Amino acid sequence: MLASLVQRRRVPVRRANSLLEVSVVQGQPRPFSVEVEWTSGVPVVAVCGEVDIATVPYLEEQLNELVDKAPPQVVLDLGEMDFIDCAGAAVIARARRRLPDQECEVVLRCPKPLAQRIFELTGLDGSCVIEAAPEPATGPTSADG
Repeated sequence: MLASLVQRRRVPVRRANSLLEVSVVQGQPRPFSVEVEWTSGVPVVAVCGEVDIATVPYLEEQLNELVDKAPPQVVLDLGEMDFIDCAGAAVIARARRRLPDQECEVVLRCPKPLAQRIFELTGLDGSCVIEAAPEPATGPTSADG
């Protein structure tokens, strides 16, 4: 009965020359994607969806490419990431270890509370900078008040 209520669809995730199909339950997590955008010489890696054993190779490939370039900072924008497991945390930890300790900073931007907890349990909160989401503006937006 429950299986008939759940609608599944295959969502293609395009990345470079590969295609990953992720099974998504409607109304549930977004399809996985990882995109890199360079801003002022700093790569910002936007992660969307679930980072788990099935999708972690794609994140690892992107991080390995960035580590080889040794940028001054690597930013992982996790605001659209719905889930991360220990495999995902391990990939981030390996990338962090491969970077020069004092010369490159890894920023984990906008992790959700459960991801933040994973980072605390794995020690990533001590080796990476955790950037919280900006607080929403409250009150009048003009100078007139």
